[in-house]
Amino acid sequence: GWPEDVDDSDARRTMRKDLVDALTAASNAPGTALAHAALVIASIEYPRLVPEPYLAQLDGMGAAAAKFVRAHVQETGDSSTLSCVRALNAYLFQEQGFTGKHDSNGRVFPEKEDGNYAWSAAFIDYVMRMAGAGRRFPYSSTHSDYINAARQGGSGLVISAHPPESYAPQRGDLICYSRTHRPMRYAELPTGRFPGHCDLVVATRPGLLDVIGGNVDNSVSMKHVPVTTTGLLANPDGTNVDPDDAWFVVLRVLYDR
Repeated sequence: GWPEDVDDSDARRTMRKDLVDALTAASNAPGTALAHAALVIASIEYPRLVPEPYLAQLDGMGAAAAKFVRAHVQETGDSSTLSCVRALNAYLFQEQGFTGKHDSNGRVFPEKEDGNYAWSAAFIDYVMRMAGAGRRFPYSSTHSDYINAARQGGSGLVISAHPPESYAPQRGDLICYSRTHRPMRYAELPTGRFPGHCDLVVATRPGLLDVIGGNVDNSVSMKHVPVTTTGLLANPDGTNVDPDDAWFVVLRVLYDR
């Protein structure tokens, strides 16, 4: 925050102009890297932050993670998506000691604060950015924003919303459920913001979908979601096939072929 005895109108305007220029430059830079833009945003809270050392650290960590995953594939002979995700988790949470449960002071987050530190939507944002969606995906820190946008059918978007009883998810699509007290239904969209979760479909098999999501047990994890014989998440009457999660919308992703 700003000191109470300081007229911050000019400071805010100047800071905003500086940040807009820096963020615009970072966003328009070649490639799909997000680190520089994220550090520009972080400089709102930490004005003396110098991005370069952190960028170098992230580059080094990325190279080490890639080497770790390649070694895992060579050792096990398993190059499947699930195997690589497990290797990446091992690198981050075992080799590097990340937990997803601690703040910058090493304090374990109380369980009641879990909802304040969810990053599953950020994971989907990252995947879509890396896939080349650019401005055609409504990036947000909450899943409900892009779910609502897909249902509204904004022009130029790469996602469209479909009922789980009539559209069978394909590889690359997103499937979503709400974390509301009463499970939401497709007919209620679009609506206001709500807590939710979306997973990315990475494979379709008879009776099952293989999906990957972020912030699942504080990691990127794969799980297997049951579907009907025709690949649908719900029966014709709208009842869910999955006994664990009430999937209520499928977001079809239109990839460039």
